[in-house]
Amino acid sequence: MGIQSSNQLLASSRSTTKPRTSRARAIVSAVLAMLLFTFATPAAAFDQGNLRETGPRQQPVVMGVASSSIVAAGDWVQIKGSGFDQVTAVFVDATKTEHLMQSSSRLSILIPEGVNPGDAVLRLEGDYGSISKQYLFEVIAQSESSQSGDLDQRVTVGTFQGYAAVYTKNFKGYSLKISIADKERLIDALDSNYTQNLTKVGVGRTVTVMVYLGNKLVKVQKITIQ
Repeated sequence: MGIQSSNQLLASSRSTTKPRTSRARAIVSAVLAMLLFTFATPAAAFDQGNLRETGPRQQPVVMGVASSSIVAAGDWVQIKGSGFDQVTAVFVDATKTEHLMQSSSRLSILIPEGVNPGDAVLRLEGDYGSISKQYLFEVIAQSESSQSGDLDQRVTVGTFQGYAAVYTKNFKGYSLKISIADKERLIDALDSNYTQNLTKVGVGRTVTVMVYLGNKLVKVQKITIQ
């Protein structure tokens, strides 16, 4: 009877230990699963194939204008801010227009024909959605402009032998500023009605040429230096 009782107690002890061990393993598994979920959750915000964020991108920030704020149809306006590399379309008072990005912090836009005089609304669109900004610049009627409206037609941008060339016609006495990539030239007063301004850049480079007459941005053109 004593031996039988001992065997019964041992069997009872084993049967009690086994459920406790199973419960402990279940608890450990549950804790590990929670930890794995916690660490894995942030990764859901990334595209695992390209290792990039798939959430909404930060919108560009428009800080103001770097050129004249009084413009007419056909003028170029340079906007300063950040995030302009995300911009895919530009509208002025609901009219889509040309734009050229100098850098992520500089964006040049062309004032389109047909825009009504007054404070214009600038809208920038991209993958981030759309943002609008008002009171950046004022559009004036063509007849009110102190310039004839054909300024860009009297400024020609070309290239040869590693140089960028800017030609002007009938601007004697005007100040001229030329911005090409990281170089800038300033002439206080043009001395003749026809000028040729050469800036060495280097064959094969693609650069943006910006031409200012006075404080007015009159031409923006991207060229590949020949």
